[in-house]
Amino acid sequence: MPAGIVTMNLDVVCAIMAFVISMPKDSRPRSTIASMMLVNRALYHEGANTLLSRDVALYDSGDVPSFVDCCLAENGIRTGYVRELVLHFFPRSPVTAASLSNLVLKLTNLASVSLMSAASSWTRSEEEDRSESILFDTIASLTTLSRLSLQIRNISHRGAGANRSLQFVKTLRSPLRELYLSQYCSNASAVVCFVTFSRPLVSRTISIGVRPSV
Repeated sequence: MPAGIVTMNLDVVCAIMAFVISMPKDSRPRSTIASMMLVNRALYHEGANTLLSRDVALYDSGDVPSFVDCCLAENGIRTGYVRELVLHFFPRSPVTAASLSNLVLKLTNLASVSLMSAASSWTRSEEEDRSESILFDTIASLTTLSRLSLQIRNISHRGAGANRSLQFVKTLRSPLRELYLSQYCSNASAVVCFVTFSRPLVSRTISIGVRPSV
């Protein structure tokens, strides 16, 4: 073995990965894990598990193709790693929404979804409406979620976008334990909505606080 080369057991390297991924985001831990994945096949597999089993955040539509490809690699085994998905954008293209939705249906252990920019404009195009329907229908059909966060931005609380979002909440099939609904609008006072959930083994009423922007 060349001088200066140190070998480590795989479990030690995996422990290092777990430490790295928990570091502050400004230290770019995900980039470090991605670099470690290039070393060999074992780290390629374990690194993907480390990256996807933590919270996965997509910031714009351009992130969708690479996310889909990453999850479907290794014969799709990675789809079982994703447990938390955060969308900081809302797909305006039905093609993007369909691509993301098709993947979401394969995420068998997905437990938490956050939609940070739902119903994000005063005037909505037909394509935006179709995109919303595709993604909302997909998430509503899931049965694995325990947590959902939905932020409605830049609309009147009387707007169709808000109403669609509330109707979407009523159609959820997952037995949620946590539901967060935030509304940001410029001309409304605080509103509190009540949505009744009926499940095969659970029937309950959840109070949802809707908070306007200041």
